[in-house]
Amino acid sequence: MYFFKLLCVVLVGYASAKSVDLLKQKLPQKKSLHFVPLDRSPKTECGAILNGDFGEFSSPNYPEIYPKNLTDCGYRIVAPSTSKAIRLRFVDFSTEAGNDVVTVYDGADSTATVLATLSGTDLTENQAVITGSGNSLYVSLTTDSSVNDRGFLAQWSLACGSRYTSIKGEIHSPDYPNQYADNLDECYDITAPVGKAVRLEFAEVDTEAGVDFIRVHDGDSEAGDLLAELSGQSAGEVFVSTLSNLYVVFQSNAGGTGKGFIAYYSQLCGNRFAGPSGQVTSPGYPGNYPNNADECYLIEVADDKRILLSFDVFDTEADYDYLEVYDGASEAAPLIQTLSGSAAVADIESTGNSLYLRFVSDYSFRYDGFSATYTEI
Repeated sequence: MYFFKLLCVVLVGYASAKSVDLLKQKLPQKKSLHFVPLDRSPKTECGAILNGDFGEFSSPNYPEIYPKNLTDCGYRIVAPSTSKAIRLRFVDFSTEAGNDVVTVYDGADSTATVLATLSGTDLTENQAVITGSGNSLYVSLTTDSSVNDRGFLAQWSLACGSRYTSIKGEIHSPDYPNQYADNLDECYDITAPVGKAVRLEFAEVDTEAGVDFIRVHDGDSEAGDLLAELSGQSAGEVFVSTLSNLYVVFQSNAGGTGKGFIAYYSQLCGNRFAGPSGQVTSPGYPGNYPNNADECYLIEVADDKRILLSFDVFDTEADYDYLEVYDGASEAAPLIQTLSGSAAVADIESTGNSLYLRFVSDYSFRYDGFSATYTEI
């Protein structure tokens, strides 16, 4: 009986091993994407040397409080590409204002030119994004003996020389529709205003298959999620950003070439509503809306239907904070009405299957905003 049980165990183990081997043979092998992956575990130790085209790092103990009495807690960032500059973005930043300081140097150590000296909280966009002149940056954190805070979380990537911010336009490979050159490393940063998204459609892709690549990232750098890797011949691929940026990289090797690519981009409303009914509200509702808001809302129902828009609440700073309602899918459509103040608002009906709303507030007072219900009719 013992021998029989032992034999069964051996046979089952052998069968399991063979099954695993067969499974490994059948599973497709993951294709190499030919780019340096983002390390999702931020480096926190002082003195870290950070290599790669992009990555992430933070102050010691982040998001817990950093130590006191740090003197030149430094991080050296070195990108392998010597022909491109490094772009640094502070994703989160909070230090003791005036006493605990982050200094960014345009080079490999603290003897280089100072690009920025940062302290406190609520960095502006210009402070939060810093671009060097070469392939290295040095970031130093100095703290005193009193109050400490959570510090910072930062990401670096290669700066892109081609930035596109118009409402619509095109991007294409160098010399398109002629043959592109060997050994290209091009990037295209397509940026929409906050609250809008980017739509990108490739009209033609013609590259050396499997060797020359177009990569589309959801964000403002290669650190963003990879949406697609295009190579060979194709057309008609469409991509839409999650937020307000798409980042495209085009790389060729030293072998054959092709025509390259051409793609058309446009800005979309980031707040999109579909279905037979729903609710649309101002930012922050039911709390007060923020100052300097500029939000859009696109409502679309079935092709053969129209939209009835009914306001439950409308309360804005009269004449300064307002809501525009357009009879169509964009601001190019006819303007139905501009609403402002706190008077009751009559129902609004579209002539087609879409309505476009734009809400704008100024720098001063903040009110409840609005809440509206839409229904297809």
